[in-house]
Amino acid sequence: MPHPIKTAAPAVFCLLAAALLLGYAPAATAGAMQGLAACGKIILPAVFPFLAVSVFLAGAPGGAGIAALFGGVMRNCYRLPGAAAPALLMGCIGGYPAGAKTLTELQKQGVLTAEEAKNAAPVLIFSGPAYMAGVVGGQIFDSVRVGLFLLLCQLAAGLLTAWVFSLGRPVPVKRAAAVPPKRPEPTAVLLVRAVGSAAASAVNISAFVVLLSAFAAVLSACGLFPLLGKGLGLLTGGRVAGQAADCLLTGLLEICAGSAMAARLPPAEAAGILPFLLSFGGLSVCCQVAACFGESPLPWGRLLLGRLAHGVVTALLAAPWLRAVLPAATGAVPAFCAGRMLWGSAAMLLLCGMLAARWERGLPDR
Repeated sequence: MPHPIKTAAPAVFCLLAAALLLGYAPAATAGAMQGLAACGKIILPAVFPFLAVSVFLAGAPGGAGIAALFGGVMRNCYRLPGAAAPALLMGCIGGYPAGAKTLTELQKQGVLTAEEAKNAAPVLIFSGPAYMAGVVGGQIFDSVRVGLFLLLCQLAAGLLTAWVFSLGRPVPVKRAAAVPPKRPEPTAVLLVRAVGSAAASAVNISAFVVLLSAFAAVLSACGLFPLLGKGLGLLTGGRVAGQAADCLLTGLLEICAGSAMAARLPPAEAAGILPFLLSFGGLSVCCQVAACFGESPLPWGRLLLGRLAHGVVTALLAAPWLRAVLPAATGAVPAFCAGRMLWGSAAMLLLCGMLAARWERGLPDR
């Protein structure tokens, strides 16, 4: 029989949330409007097309070809079946929910088991290049190259995090190619289904963005975020305080709202927060990923731990580089000497893959 406290806790939480929304209705309305504006300006234009492409790719015959090209990387570095490669591709180019949406499509088709899809979900989540270059680089740091550099750091951190999380699993055996159905789905039908499925997912994503943006505004208005911000200032010796702390706490709930606040910070302060937030994605992204799986339960502990680890590794990789190019005293971004940094980040990503593959084969006996 369930414990009475566990049974009553969700109801008490909902009543408290409803009381906050009623008590701080103007702040909730303003936050919801800001979230709705982010959906119209950023989420839908940047995410919806990639969601449609991801569903189409998962059902198209070409998805098997992509799986064949990256099957070895998926098995040796991620310890996932090679058939999950389309999800990795869409996660890298389409942003947060595209990879998860591809995983659920592959699971529905029987290409991946439910356990394999759940193992992949915490580690195949990235910020899309369009968001990193256009919003983070172009609007926050006034340099597209800085956004691309952060993207490379995120990809390298994702590879390392995924490899560490896979150490407890055996390397999956190479599967025989799946037998295509006798009557494949016509391209026109697949396209219509992909657009409809992407539209439903985009609505769910937008709903989470609006909801958590409203709660972020309410928690700030009721004084909780300012109180926690003072605690962060004490813990970090004043490095994360004031508007920077408010930006971090808001981003932990909703990344778009946090990014918007980061645009009002000096670049050096934003650089100390955004690498972690962009990889963690906020509670909103975790809800979006879980929503892609529908009624199939996704282990929240594994998902949150994966996002936190990814965020920490990205911050560690990006901090030395950003500290060298972003001045602490001024708000202007200097001429970014990106050639060596971008190539160095690409080399770092390559070395991470080589290290994972080398470790997988084992070192020679001496």
